[in-house]
Amino acid sequence: MAAARADPPLFVYGTLMRDGDAPAAAALHRGATFVGPATLRGRMYECPPIGDSVGYPAVVPSDDPADVVHGELFRLHPPFDELLASLDAYEGVTSATAEPPEYRRRTAVTTSPDGRAITAFVYLYERSTLGLKRISSGRFRSS
Repeated sequence: MAAARADPPLFVYGTLMRDGDAPAAAALHRGATFVGPATLRGRMYECPPIGDSVGYPAVVPSDDPADVVHGELFRLHPPFDELLASLDAYEGVTSATAEPPEYRRRTAVTTSPDGRAITAFVYLYERSTLGLKRISSGRFRSS
């Protein structure tokens, strides 16, 4: 008998969080269980609105321990591939997007409030942050 697949949880830090109103957030929340808050070492920026939308966050990795992004962890329910494919499409990482894509789904180490290291999927920004507004608090909603 094959072992059950255990994908890493997903770390979200912006429009996919529990207070997010994007259609993709609703799909995530139906297809996953909220695990709890977590942090990620990284720098957060705000991308400008597109059309009638609002600005949205972008996170890039950082080696500086002072650069902390606050977000939430979700445990994905099977079928993992379908949910991840829909989230990839929302984040613009599908093969139909222009190169370089805006985001890529990677694994990174997050930290729970009790200090546990948890490897999770995260969508990291792939383009230049030159000219983007830095969100030094690492909290998108408080920008």
